[in-house]
Amino acid sequence: MRLAQGRSMSRPRSLRRRLVESDQPIARAASCAPPRRILIAADDLEGARVAADELASIAIKLGSPLLRAHAARGTGSVLLAAGDARGARLAALRRAVDDWVELRAPYDEARTRLLIADACRALADLDGAEMERRAAGSTLEALGDSVAA
Repeated sequence: MRLAQGRSMSRPRSLRRRLVESDQPIARAASCAPPRRILIAADDLEGARVAADELASIAIKLGSPLLRAHAARGTGSVLLAAGDARGARLAALRRAVDDWVELRAPYDEARTRLLIADACRALADLDGAEMERRAAGSTLEALGDSVAA
């Protein structure tokens, strides 16, 4: 909630602690994605990387395409926040888009394409950034139209 309000958490350590409180894979997976975003916003990239790595490990263990997609986007987000735009765009985020397409999850695909656009812009690939932003915008607009209808 604080993140949506434009405020970061004052205690990212409490979020990191929550990641280790459960020994059940599904509960741990559910604990990884939201804290990762908050930890990135709080500039705790190491904590965010730990959350993304944990989610990737659980995704492999459970063989879950959905968790794999979340993990790939998480890894890409952390790489992008750490300044590795090339690694974020080429490795993790492209894999996440492929997974979202396969899962038929257009909203998540579009949100991931926006991250790819950010990575392209950081790499001075303005055409690529514009292409990804247009694709994401078109999908999000279509979803908004279908919700309103």
